[in-house]
Amino acid sequence: MKEKYQSSEKTKINSVKNCLVELREFKQKEGESIELYYNRLNELIYKCNRYGITRSTMEFNLTFIMGLRKQWRNVSLMVKTQQSFDYFTLNDLYNLLKTHEAEVNEITEESN
Repeated sequence: MKEKYQSSEKTKINSVKNCLVELREFKQKEGESIELYYNRLNELIYKCNRYGITRSTMEFNLTFIMGLRKQWRNVSLMVKTQQSFDYFTLNDLYNLLKTHEAEVNEITEESN
């Protein structure tokens, strides 16, 4: 019983570590749409919550916006400087960024 408990506790600790590393290194993949990127973050947030890892909405918002590809730099700067940014939910942030996806895609095509 003791071995089984210690093994499952080690597994949980490793899972928590993996979640924290994944959260810290979370970045948008090349060619990944804002929607897929948003969905991946939501899956990671769910996994973190399952292991008892809690972060504020602001931390998740910053993780989301800071992990965007460089083509989003101008849009993300504009969004971060808005007064209302501090009160956005992750969904609000996603919806706002989604409205700029076409222009970011144009920038990406021009740079290619």
